Amino acid sequence: MKNFPPLLSVISAAAALCAVPAAAGTSLSMGDELVAQAAATTPADVAADLDFLLRAWRANVQELGAARLAMDRSRDVRVRQFARVLVREHSAANVHFQRLGASRGLGVPAAVRGDGVAAEFGLEGLRGVAFDRQFVASAGVQAHRDAVELFRQEAEHGRDRALVRFASASLPMLRKHLARAEALQAQFELRRRNFAPAR
Repeated sequence: MKNFPPLLSVISAAAALCAVPAAAGTSLSMGDELVAQAAATTPADVAADLDFLLRAWRANVQELGAARLAMDRSRDVRVRQFARVLVREHSAANVHFQRLGASRGLGVPAAVRGDGVAAEFGLEGLRGVAFDRQFVASAGVQAHRDAVELFRQEAEHGRDRALVRFASASLPMLRKHLARAEALQAQFELRRRNFAPAR
């Protein structure tokens, strides 16, 4: 098995930066930049698989953080039920991320700060229906569309067998989350139309 210490050391440093709670949004960006710099001197297939691992981790912890925020802020039963499912299933996924990262010399943090998550999904300062609609649209629909595409690409084109299996096994869960989010979004839109003032 080939050894690529330069990339592993740089990505480990990136992951350590991501774990710093003082600036969650900034540290995630710094991690991405470090990985991109390392990729220039790393075999493309190895870099692509590790890039998937970090991007998928980022998506997972941000969706998890947004779901926890929804459980705290939302008063809509349907949104809270959806958020509860996301917390349970993305928390389980984090266990797999930790194992996959550890076996590749990466420290994969399990969470990001709530304020960073709120900014990422446009949830800052929102409450009530405004929060629910934005949470479903951004953390529910758009984030899961992006995740499905990311995992599909790895499942079809990845070179790391363990990551390919993980991506393939995760797709049904992500597609289920996306379908549920789209159904919620449709319900919000129908309610908005029904209560819109007549012209």
